[in-house]
Amino acid sequence: PRFLMHRLREGAFRERLCADVSGVGGSLTRARPQTVKNLEITLPPFAEQRRIVSKIESLQERSSRARRALSEVGPLLEQFRQSVLRAAFSGRLTADWRAAHRDVEPATELLSRIRTERRHRWEQSELAKYEAKGKQPPKNWQDEYKEPELLDDSELPELPKGWCWTRLDDIAADEKNAIKAGPFGSSLKKSFYVESGYKIYGQEQVINGDPYIGDYYIDDEKYESLKSCAVKPGDLLISLVGTIGRTLVLPEDIQPGIINPRLIKITLDRNAITPPFLQHYFRAPQVLEIFSRISHGGTMEILNMGTLKSLAYPLPPLAEQQEIVRQIEDAMTAVSGVEGDVTESESALTQLDQSILAKAFRGELVPQDPRDEPASELLARIRTNRDAATDKPKKKARKKAVRK
Repeated sequence: PRFLMHRLREGAFRERLCADVSGVGGSLTRARPQTVKNLEITLPPFAEQRRIVSKIESLQERSSRARRALSEVGPLLEQFRQSVLRAAFSGRLTADWRAAHRDVEPATELLSRIRTERRHRWEQSELAKYEAKGKQPPKNWQDEYKEPELLDDSELPELPKGWCWTRLDDIAADEKNAIKAGPFGSSLKKSFYVESGYKIYGQEQVINGDPYIGDYYIDDEKYESLKSCAVKPGDLLISLVGTIGRTLVLPEDIQPGIINPRLIKITLDRNAITPPFLQHYFRAPQVLEIFSRISHGGTMEILNMGTLKSLAYPLPPLAEQQEIVRQIEDAMTAVSGVEGDVTESESALTQLDQSILAKAFRGELVPQDPRDEPASELLARIRTNRDAATDKPKKKARKKAVRK
């Protein structure tokens, strides 16, 4: 039976079998009994069948061990990914880099300078408004400026020298709608969709990491009404529902469009933070743990803008951010290379298994033994025994005596 089982698993034989099947296709196809009955197979001597089975299963056991070893690589690579990200945002990944670059501007000074520049821009804008109206600014008019809320980091983990904790408002661009959730569902119904126009970006693009997929669009009029949700190159998109915390940085050649209600878009101040740095931060295990703890919802995890704005974010110097991104991406490229090798090895094992079977049923896997009873004689003997069993007269059934 095991010889026949392996024969049925051999690729060329399966192709012959599947060439004449019925059904609608896929898993619903079925072989007709008469077709199977009439399939021809090569039959070795009985003793050789046993040697072939033994050899096939010995080789396949080695192949199975290799597959089990390969199956352990994926989890190890994922552990490595997570350890790289954890190290990156605790400062361990770039400890040597910091030791060699002691003269970079600390993040605290960077934020202080950015805040000063933002206040100056606000003051110039307000003075221009008063001048346009032909008025003098009132006394203490500068007091109307709202400084970003200072962050109490006394209970937060200690960061490496030169880093600091900050809020999203500090690192978002100094412009209106820099941090913006998608429109309410009633503002963007499917009935508004058109075949072409302004693209709608949603979780499909973010989860797949591909801004170019998707074919939902709105027309000019709808776009103008939802322009506060418009995206631009470099924006960071964040998934809010179900698969929460997934991110995507939009490239320079994106189609103009808006986000849907399941996303938040953040336009970052690139003088403070690089978009890939924050994107990788949202993938770090310490952040995923926070999301898991604070997300709320019934059967589905949900994030919101308030949650994201309330979190504290580690901010290294800008040059160190770029080095962190470089080292992360080098490590992830190496991981992808190993994953590709694993996939190729798994494919090679599948081909090897089929090669073993093909060789076995060409008579090339094990040596022939002239002492074996030839298969033709074996079949002749089986037929003779069957014929004899068929010709043997049947015994008459005894009648039971009936008592009167």
